[in-house]
Amino acid sequence: MVLECRYHWKLSETQRHPTTFRFASIRTLHTALATSFLCPIGIPFQWTEYRETINPRPTQELTIAASQKAYADAGVGSYNEGAHDDVNKHVWAAVFWGCDDGDTNCTMQNVVHQWLTEYSRLHFGSDLQDTMTAGIYGLEQNWIGPILENPSINTTYALFKSVEQAMPVRLRWQWRLQQLLYRANFDKFLQVRATEQLRGEQQALETLRINTATDPIQAMNGAAAVLDSADARSEALSAHLWTEMRVWAEALFQSIHEQFSVPIYGGEYTRRGNTLDTAKLPLSNAPFLRRRFAEIHDMQNKSAQIAALTVIVNWADPGPQGFYDDLGEVGARAVHYVHRGTAPPHPQTGDQSLWPSPLVEVVSASDQYYQLPPSGSIGDVGKKSLDPPALPSDRPRSQLTYVDTQRCPMTYPLPIQLKYPALPANEAYTVSVTGLSSTTSIVLSANDIAIWNGPVNVTKDTDVWSFGIPGHITASGGDLELSFTAPTSGLRLYEVWLRMDDSLDHR
Repeated sequence: MVLECRYHWKLSETQRHPTTFRFASIRTLHTALATSFLCPIGIPFQWTEYRETINPRPTQELTIAASQKAYADAGVGSYNEGAHDDVNKHVWAAVFWGCDDGDTNCTMQNVVHQWLTEYSRLHFGSDLQDTMTAGIYGLEQNWIGPILENPSINTTYALFKSVEQAMPVRLRWQWRLQQLLYRANFDKFLQVRATEQLRGEQQALETLRINTATDPIQAMNGAAAVLDSADARSEALSAHLWTEMRVWAEALFQSIHEQFSVPIYGGEYTRRGNTLDTAKLPLSNAPFLRRRFAEIHDMQNKSAQIAALTVIVNWADPGPQGFYDDLGEVGARAVHYVHRGTAPPHPQTGDQSLWPSPLVEVVSASDQYYQLPPSGSIGDVGKKSLDPPALPSDRPRSQLTYVDTQRCPMTYPLPIQLKYPALPANEAYTVSVTGLSSTTSIVLSANDIAIWNGPVNVTKDTDVWSFGIPGHITASGGDLELSFTAPTSGLRLYEVWLRMDDSLDHR
């Protein structure tokens, strides 16, 4: 029996039929940043990269491969969609090849590291083998966690700049090296732009906070000017990196015909590796803020303008002794989310899942802003849209990413959980969420006590749905664990607020 990644299977079930079936695992190696990750991925990478991107991930692919090796007694095959998966194919081969006979000190980590060292020596030469191996591991670390605080991006960029200066001319046409140099420049490019744009967003919000009550029009004009200035800085400070990306993208097109853009290189469509088209997507709430400013400008009532701007300023404020989690940004702004990378196996899903990673719930980027092949009349089929990709401006950044179970139709009972430690005793709370749909029926439990079971009263996914948590749930104080489950459908959440009950939803 061959199990491909899209089939959901409790792998330990294979051991119940040892004489009936032999199992082979087929691993789809292409990266979609909506799936197949064991660690939270920085939001800018979720927005600008999706599928078929240059994605060396030695430690995570090792973990996934090792988790399936114990059950795939008939072996493994790996399927991928291009040369961008080259490193990961070698990782899977290393794990399933395993240790040499008689090597009692062998570990999979050592095996993979040795394979990658030999990979680097073969393709880049003995002088660069250790540096290139370190660079491969560094590119994996670049994606993990909040982009602004990630030191790996600067370190890895500097490493590859030293390689670029030291490498012989013949290596400039080595496509594997070209790919890694493109990624190192791309990651640094995003970090520079994110730093400036997100700093500008915070400064714009502070401008609104100071000036809204006295003159909302002046407050919006000042905030818009701050956003414009931040965009200009991000363009200027990242310009040299953009030039480097264009150089290596052109080199890869010449060497192996790799396509990084729909209009420039004829790529298939935006989310299939065309990262030159998505690299300059805005990384802050600027599109949403500018749209809201235009709408609020048109309001005739000053009090209404002040109220609307106050909502923007205080959106993520949960009030005194409250908590806010942006679930699309696990690890940074969702500290209460229970990620199953460290939790015990779930009884419904078993110890593994054959979705692209052993985890079922994932932090994923919304698909809506990618330019898909247009659908329409027969004559339109196959035509490409040259419209530049853009983030939707009708919602804040926090509602463009989410945690969901909708990609896993055979594991719907899997909950989305948040845990709040050391709360005071006998306090009532209000929990509020965004991301639910009008067709969703959920079970909300607090410390394993069901407090809501039924449909939710929302008309669209950006609506805030709220429900009270009675004081007796926290009668003894201590931890509070919330669990959201959709028994008959998938479940998606963007944000969660937990407020003291006298701090009701101000929206």
